[in-house]
Amino acid sequence: MNCSQVHPAAQPGAAATLGLDARNATTPAWSGTIGRPLVVVGGTSYGTTDGHCIVAADVATGHVDWIAAAPADHPDLFDVVADPTTVLAATGVDVGQAPADVSPMVDQLVAYDPQTGHRRWDVEFPYNGQGMPAALIGTDVVVSMADGSLLGLTEQSGLQRWHDPPPPGCAGTTSDGVEPNAALIGTASPGAALTAVVAYLCPGGDSIAEVDVVNGATRWTWRVPEGWELAAQTAAVVVTGPPGGAIVIAPISPDPPANAPAAIAPAPGPAVATRLADSYGYSEHSDVVVLDSSTGHPMWDLTDVVGQVASAGGAGTLCVLNDFGADCRDATDGAFRWSVAWPGDHASATYPALSCIDQAAISQPCDVGVNGRLYVALGAASAPAYPSGPLPPTPSGAFMVAAFSMSNGAVVSRIPLPEFNNPGTDHAVSLAVPPAVLLVADGTVLVSPQFDETDVVEAFAQPVAG
Repeated sequence: MNCSQVHPAAQPGAAATLGLDARNATTPAWSGTIGRPLVVVGGTSYGTTDGHCIVAADVATGHVDWIAAAPADHPDLFDVVADPTTVLAATGVDVGQAPADVSPMVDQLVAYDPQTGHRRWDVEFPYNGQGMPAALIGTDVVVSMADGSLLGLTEQSGLQRWHDPPPPGCAGTTSDGVEPNAALIGTASPGAALTAVVAYLCPGGDSIAEVDVVNGATRWTWRVPEGWELAAQTAAVVVTGPPGGAIVIAPISPDPPANAPAAIAPAPGPAVATRLADSYGYSEHSDVVVLDSSTGHPMWDLTDVVGQVASAGGAGTLCVLNDFGADCRDATDGAFRWSVAWPGDHASATYPALSCIDQAAISQPCDVGVNGRLYVALGAASAPAYPSGPLPPTPSGAFMVAAFSMSNGAVVSRIPLPEFNNPGTDHAVSLAVPPAVLLVADGTVLVSPQFDETDVVEAFAQPVAG
């Protein structure tokens, strides 16, 4: 599909041409092939479609305001961020042997006007490799480089303002030859200063640091304990709301035995035990360390969380999620608030209910925390399991969007989702390819009916509490 094939206007309801069937479900306010919205600014969503197009669309109506193609010399589009004055895209090329051994190589940032989609400036960063190596913070762009260095650029022109060299033990080749040594994981604003939070994966040891976006000065550094490694792809700055504000989430796991040092340091404390049971017998586990965004000091440590994790915040609560549940804590001290398990009614014995969290490292997480609510798409009790092979075609599944109160875990609203039956593919929505909540904004919930398999988006009016 090329950029001209994106629907110029969304279709009301569950359009049959998109393979949607809204019987026994909530009818979408609109449906359209507009890709994967990633961020909403002022009622407009910005996202990607088919790997080559940037799409700006009205959240309330689905009307596509503009479509822009990635540059011809860097044709693959990997990620988009935006603020009221700039849309920033990470572009590059796929490298490796197609079709199996292919990986993205981001090597350019392109800035667009958010109103028109016109290209403003671009900067090349050879062999960077990150999905989105930059953050828009105030009037600046902060870029993390593969070798561990940082750059500060002006948002309006892309001109360089400052350059931070790699920290000690980080210069030269990347830690594993593939994963970049530095990755931006979020932004924070302690006091009046705007800052960027950076994860370092260096041969000399992993760490997280906060730097001032105006001059690149390091405000604090937290070093991962000896014998542990940082999961930079799931580290994040989470805004939990009052009284917690912004906190830094640092998932860490023990080094593999072949790389482990003779002496392994204890994980940071104070430690609190997770309420998430290992329902699927996963062997990997990690601690989720919560750092104060103003000082970098550990506030508390959620221990022995298994599998890939995601995080969401609101109402002074931090929720740590994995494939089969959520463990929600007071953001400041880790005191237990509530938990919920997805398995049973919402999963099979083989397939987790939120298997899309496993893909958080290569795409957007499938949960959204906003306005004190946590939104996830869960399988209904009747949802069938997914066959072990690609044939016969996957049976469709029944799913709903559940909105949980972040303060106490009560389900405050439900949206029964339409089925998605596409005769052109052998993957219908199922427990192995679940739908995903993309964004919640302006009273609208945007859902992808089939995770990573289609550019279709469904929009639902957000139900009132009850």
